[in-house]
Amino acid sequence: MSYKFEQHFDEESLELYAFGRLAEARAELLEEHLLICEECRARLDATEQYIKVMARGSRLLRKESANPRLSQHISDWFRLPAMVWAPVAAAALCVVLFVSTANLRRGGERLLPPVAVSLMANRDVAQVAPAHHPLFLHLDTTGLDLKSPSVQLALVDAAGHQLEEETAAPAPFLDFKTTRPLKPGVYFVRILKPGSSDPAREFALDVR
Repeated sequence: MSYKFEQHFDEESLELYAFGRLAEARAELLEEHLLICEECRARLDATEQYIKVMARGSRLLRKESANPRLSQHISDWFRLPAMVWAPVAAAALCVVLFVSTANLRRGGERLLPPVAVSLMANRDVAQVAPAHHPLFLHLDTTGLDLKSPSVQLALVDAAGHQLEEETAAPAPFLDFKTTRPLKPGVYFVRILKPGSSDPAREFALDVR
């Protein structure tokens, strides 16, 4: 195929070049043409932007696969021709990012992995745990006389309001899994005396 130096390159050539798949000889011609052609430089920039945003959007689509309606809308956007799609690419990506972030905020309490925290009897200061994660608490019972067949565990906030409770079998260490992520603040984890709401041991937990 003959080529005139001043002739603009077609969209397919620009896309192949952006992907690094254009034949070497033709890529050299394109690079020479780009030196003098502002229009083709702008079109190439738009094509590269389209490819980057499309790749980013594809990753988000996989994350949003549980939401068919949203996925269908995004897929429809991607079917537009590159030069038509490019001016709205940034806006479309912002919409996807906003919705994904909102979904993570709404479902973040479920999606964030639990974090294990050991609460030791010989520590007098509040022990630190990450906020917004479910917690897998490992409670030290060293020195406690736990003769009852079961032990009650409780999680309370700084005001003393009980948030969660759990029953465990006596053991040197008791496991207490929170069912909800905790917001930043000070909490207390209590091992209760048998048949009483009074704590046999209390651990301070600084969630931040």
